[in-house]
Amino acid sequence: MNWETSSGIEREILLSLGNKSKSISEIAKNIGKATNTVGKYIERMELQKIIIRHQDYLKDARKSEISINKERVKIKKADIFYLRYFLISLFSLILTLFWSFSTKKLEYLFGGIIGVIFPVIYMAYMVFIEKDKIVVEKLIKSKNRKIKIKISTMTN
Repeated sequence: MNWETSSGIEREILLSLGNKSKSISEIAKNIGKATNTVGKYIERMELQKIIIRHQDYLKDARKSEISINKERVKIKKADIFYLRYFLISLFSLILTLFWSFSTKKLEYLFGGIIGVIFPVIYMAYMVFIEKDKIVVEKLIKSKNRKIKIKISTMTN
């Protein structure tokens, strides 16, 4: 399975959808592109099975709702990525805190704070800089092509 990062209008469409299903005109309005352009991209994405098109024929047969196929699209935010490492650093600081109080030596606590404070400052800086950075990855379906070989025999 090949995960590829999405870019351009395709990325904007996926970010516009998020967790809600929307119509093509709503997506076009959100990203500021023409409805025809968005419709063509949605057709291509539907062929790749990145998005799913739903139609509710009881409410309005003309309106189709578009939603993301969760199995084929991953949206990662930079702050969530660094939050995991912050929690690991916090966990190690808490362990150092318990260790220093159990041995009644504050040197361990100061060493733990010094060891954790610089990575935490770096993570806070990166989240502040890259707070808008969102990585959108899509799962590309590999094309299996069958090759037919014709064997011809020549008879005299």
